[in-house]
Amino acid sequence: MQQQDQEDPPTPQRLSTAIIALMATVAIANLGNTIVSPLIPQIRDNFESTAAEVGLVASGFALGRLLMDIPAGYLADRYSVTRLFAVGILLTGMASAAAGFSASLPQLVLFRIVMGIGCALMSTVAIVLLVDVAGPQRRGEILAYYTTVLLFSQAISPLIGGSLATVFDWRAAFLFCAVTPLASLPINLFVTSKVATSRRPGASRAGHGRHEVHARAQGQPSGKTNWSALVVVYWSTFVNFFNRQAMRQSLLPLYGGMVLSMNSGTIGVILTAGSLLTMAIALPCGRLADRIGRKPFLIPGLLTLCLGNLTLFLGQNQLFFILATLLVSMGVMANSMQSGLVADLLPEEYVGRGIGLYRFVGDLGMLVGPILLGLVVDAFGFSAALLAGGVVVMVGVLTVIAFLPNRKLATTSEPTA
Repeated sequence: MQQQDQEDPPTPQRLSTAIIALMATVAIANLGNTIVSPLIPQIRDNFESTAAEVGLVASGFALGRLLMDIPAGYLADRYSVTRLFAVGILLTGMASAAAGFSASLPQLVLFRIVMGIGCALMSTVAIVLLVDVAGPQRRGEILAYYTTVLLFSQAISPLIGGSLATVFDWRAAFLFCAVTPLASLPINLFVTSKVATSRRPGASRAGHGRHEVHARAQGQPSGKTNWSALVVVYWSTFVNFFNRQAMRQSLLPLYGGMVLSMNSGTIGVILTAGSLLTMAIALPCGRLADRIGRKPFLIPGLLTLCLGNLTLFLGQNQLFFILATLLVSMGVMANSMQSGLVADLLPEEYVGRGIGLYRFVGDLGMLVGPILLGLVVDAFGFSAALLAGGVVVMVGVLTVIAFLPNRKLATTSEPTA
């Protein structure tokens, strides 16, 4: 046992290059999520569609992810993660290429759904690998790195898409999303295999087939699962993504334009500043959470979201708008805490399914948050929507305070309090 403890810490260092490559691959696949934003006007003109119809192009990717999140987690617990990752790359790349040659809007929406399915498979497998390799002691740090890479991808993808659409047309952006992952497939197969073979001291070195799962399950005995705590983590995940996505993608831009009469350029600069703040705090928070626990960061992360709503509710000028944007951006500290807690609370043989459900709940919140709070804006105004979002988050905070265990690490090898 002492020998195992001595060997575990160096593992993340030996795998640092492979882990970075794995994260970069998922980030490349996720370019297709937000790269479509600046393409919408050209796509609408190309297919002579309405605003509502072309909106399906943006939501199709989210729908694909939602459909695949839970099955991807189940598959990651039963089959070779290396092969699953490769399937995700192929699905994402081929669907992106097909989207670039779409002859009609329904075809484009269908291919966007397949892109989301492939991306969900890759992302779920990646998170399972990362939480497994990192172990409870470094999950916060590794997942914070992962969050930072994805945030960088989200920040640059509209710039890439807009530039390609300007120089060529909207189809070039989808072809870019196809060529990049497919060209890197051989390297990524090697990288994923390297990470998979070091997942667990008892795991199969081959990293293929069901025997890998059985060895993984035997590598560390399953402990008692605190299901009520797990439900709280999933609920807080929904609350987090529900309000943060609604604020960043809908309420803040609309409020800036409709209430404060700000132009798109000014709104874009402020939102970009918020994204930079998010990237700056994600990693330090993840590292500290590994030392002092995830709950002390999860609660402030959710509280800053609530304060963001309250700030915009109280003030009606650009200063309050900037403060609200920065507070909402700081809420990202909750993200890696929630995925890390899922891995902490579950027996190892169920981590894949747990992460799949975590992604499903988060994607569901991202999908319905902007819609529901947008309906509140239409019916009762911005103040009501901001207040409603803040109340939902506050309920999530109180639930976490009341029912989530206070222990530093709820590892699966010990009974959870």
